[in-house]
Amino acid sequence: MQSFAWASRNELGPSGVSVTALLPGSPGTEFSLERVGHDTMIGSGPKDDLAPVAEQGIDALLAGDDPALGGWLPSRLIGAVSAVAPDGVGAVRPRLRAKPGTALRHG
Repeated sequence: MQSFAWASRNELGPSGVSVTALLPGSPGTEFSLERVGHDTMIGSGPKDDLAPVAEQGIDALLAGDDPALGGWLPSRLIGAVSAVAPDGVGAVRPRLRAKPGTALRHG
């Protein structure tokens, strides 16, 4: 998605259209839970509140920033590190956190 957003921004920019990719971390939505499952570290861990993430995305869009790293501070820090790490390194963490059977056990 991020590559698509960059290509769209490059192609549409001259016509005055602004494109911002919002990278929200782990949003607390049913879609997110269905995608990664409840028995994963991502599914069982803390979720980003949707209202602040949406506000961060709108602020970034209005400022012309791309990408917009949304969510709580750890999500944004992980996104910032992933932006400078080689693609292979950035892909390992989400894959491991989405692996079935890695759910955080509470209590």
